[in-house]
Amino acid sequence: MKKGADIAVQFSDFYIVHQNLPSKRTNFHSFSEHILFIPLSGELKIRTARVDLSIGPGFMIYLPPEEKHEFSSSDYAGERIIVMYKAAKNSGPFEPKRLPLSQLLKEIIFYLLTHPKTKSKSALCDIFKQTLSELIESNANIESPLHLKGRVKDDRLKKAISIFEERFSEDIKIDKVARDSGLSVRNFTRLLVQETEMSPKQLLVSFRIEEAKRLLYSGSTVLDAAQAVGYNSLSQFIAAFRSRTGRLPSKFLQNG
Repeated sequence: MKKGADIAVQFSDFYIVHQNLPSKRTNFHSFSEHILFIPLSGELKIRTARVDLSIGPGFMIYLPPEEKHEFSSSDYAGERIIVMYKAAKNSGPFEPKRLPLSQLLKEIIFYLLTHPKTKSKSALCDIFKQTLSELIESNANIESPLHLKGRVKDDRLKKAISIFEERFSEDIKIDKVARDSGLSVRNFTRLLVQETEMSPKQLLVSFRIEEAKRLLYSGSTVLDAAQAVGYNSLSQFIAAFRSRTGRLPSKFLQNG
């Protein structure tokens, strides 16, 4: 695709544009539709009043309707897909989200771009919306867990996060972590979700995958990284790694 060119298709409640434009910048603005940004090359940054998000290939950014945001892309490359769509009134989610790339969503988008007159367009658009909604629900927060303690308010919760940070490679028992932190399991889970949007299981996976990424960068094999962070099953490690990063661990270093 030639730099500076756009390929776009529009349906009744669905708009897709494929851009190849580095150095694109916008001031704060908003739209009435849901928006999904998928970088194919280069990096892009989205700034809202609530959060700043930065991603490269392998990730996506979702913005809810009427979310005021600034957009900027890297100078050296800027190929991306932007999807805007309308959904039923009061249908969530309603917060900006950084998500791992979904291959299914990407395939649907490219099929609609190349086959805009397909008889299946309505069904494909519906599948897209449903898949994205489910993806957001299953990835409540993929923020690095290393930053969590700095923004949680409850000291007991900070202690619990510290235990996860120190012992994530072990067979951690949630009830013991809660008890050692001065919380019941119910209150621990409630506070964690309330302040971080993560469940205890998601927090554990986050620490494990962050360390696995560091090990892979250092030259570790996939198997050694999996075992080092506490996975006895290689298939479980691969599934967790792909869910959080959008990539297979064997392909991780290829995209940085």
